[in-house]
Amino acid sequence: MVSYYRALSVLRYIACDNELIVLSKEHAVTDTHEQTVKRIKFLSDGKIKLEFELKNSTTSYYAFAYIYRNNKYIAFKNTLSTTYEKKELELDVKENDIIEIRVRHSVEGETVYLRNLKVKGAYLPIGDVLD
Repeated sequence: MVSYYRALSVLRYIACDNELIVLSKEHAVTDTHEQTVKRIKFLSDGKIKLEFELKNSTTSYYAFAYIYRNNKYIAFKNTLSTTYEKKELELDVKENDIIEIRVRHSVEGETVYLRNLKVKGAYLPIGDVLD
């Protein structure tokens, strides 16, 4: 029994492929200003893998997805593709962290699309999906 709990405590710090949250809704944003598409609150420390699919309405200008932790920018993913591309990012999260995904396009009148947002990891309590 002790080894089971020890394994659980170690697994919290490995980004596994267990799907903790799956949000398949497509978000379409036509704006050059960042728009929040999802906010997720975590209830304990651990490592997660954030996955989503991103596409663009044009191949001439970039579409962006930005990742924030507690309102501080930590990473971005971009695309010129008009078909969905899978994007991944491994993150360490702490208790009460809020991870936010925002999107924007680099030019007026074009659209960025984001869908199939997944949070993957081992045993890790997740709080509310805030948006």
